[in-house]
Amino acid sequence: MRILLLEDEPDTLRVTTRILQHMGHTVASFPDGGTLIDYCSRGEAFDLLISDIGLPGENGMQVLAKLRSRCPPFKAIAMTGYARDEEIAQCRDAGFDGCVTKPFLLKALEEEEIARVCPAMTIEPSGFGDVIRRI
Repeated sequence: MRILLLEDEPDTLRVTTRILQHMGHTVASFPDGGTLIDYCSRGEAFDLLISDIGLPGENGMQVLAKLRSRCPPFKAIAMTGYARDEEIAQCRDAGFDGCVTKPFLLKALEEEEIARVCPAMTIEPSGFGDVIRRI
């Protein structure tokens, strides 16, 4: 699967990118929404956006709105550090298809959210499912 990953925290971006690549995905990683939007404006195809919500400048919801108006249909998963029900509802209302709360279990991202949001795209188990990591 072709994944766009948007995360402003450098260590989280690096580690999450590596894990998704290890899972067999092609990942383009971005530290800010402007860079990601520029990338997409060149017509780069992707299947899934995984985006942090709390970003400097444009937040993840604003970036998603811009991408939805400019790109072919795609799925989107929000990553948030806030587990409040209202935050998760805001993500869904903004057009995200799924949401994970950081820190998250890799199993929650890999086997539950990605598989639930993109069921037609099979994911081979990576062996990370039983490992708990703070990403």
